[in-house]
Amino acid sequence: NDRTAAGLAEREQIIGRLVAIGRDKAQPATLFAGLSAQSQLRIEREDFTQAIEDATQALNLARRLFADRPAIVARSADLLASAFEVAGRATEGEPLLQEQVNLLQSVPGVDRFELAAAYERLGNNLVKQFRMADAKIWFSRELDMFEAELPKTEDRHLINIVLYSQNLFWIDPARVEALYRAVLVRQEANPASTDRLNWMTIWNLAKSARMRGDLDRAIGYQRRVIAAIGPGPDNDRELELAAMLSDRRETAAEAAEIYRRALERDPENSALMESYGSALWMLDRFDEALPMRKRAVGIAVARYGPSHRETLRLVQNLGVALWIVKRPAEARPYYEDVLAGYRAELSALYASYLRDL
Repeated sequence: NDRTAAGLAEREQIIGRLVAIGRDKAQPATLFAGLSAQSQLRIEREDFTQAIEDATQALNLARRLFADRPAIVARSADLLASAFEVAGRATEGEPLLQEQVNLLQSVPGVDRFELAAAYERLGNNLVKQFRMADAKIWFSRELDMFEAELPKTEDRHLINIVLYSQNLFWIDPARVEALYRAVLVRQEANPASTDRLNWMTIWNLAKSARMRGDLDRAIGYQRRVIAAIGPGPDNDRELELAAMLSDRRETAAEAAEIYRRALERDPENSALMESYGSALWMLDRFDEALPMRKRAVGIAVARYGPSHRETLRLVQNLGVALWIVKRPAEARPYYEDVLAGYRAELSALYASYLRDL
């Protein structure tokens, strides 16, 4: 178990032995494996300079040893790109990710989902460089691939289209939702189909319907998910339903009841308190909602401090809610607290900058 201190130490020792054997006994394949693993370990430990050095050596070995196995070289290029990216050097990662794409495209019968992931990696790298127009080209190619592959994808692999395309929802919501719908049509055409098997597709359809404001459809999909797989760990799916229900007055009462039950299980959860207060607010039950939301702020201040982002979020939302119901005198102190919190954060950042000069 490499999650424990002992497990991590054992993992480091094994990797160190691989590197030593590879060097001492002139076993380049062993050295490649050891350096690759060592680079990943150093990325996890934020030792980025050494991670880049290890990954560079590993890639050079891969190009020499595995020239006839481009998929291995592609994965090694991806590792070095990752090391550059976490070190804040995304520009240096870009050509490596382009190399990965080129190598995978050269593999006969390459796994289309692996190639799609490479497109997405390159797109995400370009986003890090603030080159959105270029990034969208690669994201669009990924969606092109899913649309082309959908008719011939085996039923058991259809869910992969959903899992990959959900990462691109922010790029082209309508196109991604159309993919979800097409996948669900295929899934439901199978005589053995059930909502329990298809819940991930239905859940994503619920999220996309909510994003475009179709609450009736979103709520319907979310109810299907809950009926199929239950309320989820920590009642996550039911709380998602409550968030949808609380968006409008006619369903806010059901949302409030869900939040009330959730608070019985977790009475010190400030985010739940705020959500419960918002549902009560939607029902014009201001006298109940205001103490609830103020209590949420108090818990956040005690737990995180007055300048923590979560505290400031709760404080600002409370101020906005008071302003909306035309209670500006009560709202003003909350706005002032938010401004004071952000000023404190900016002052701390400036002090840190001066120390680092």
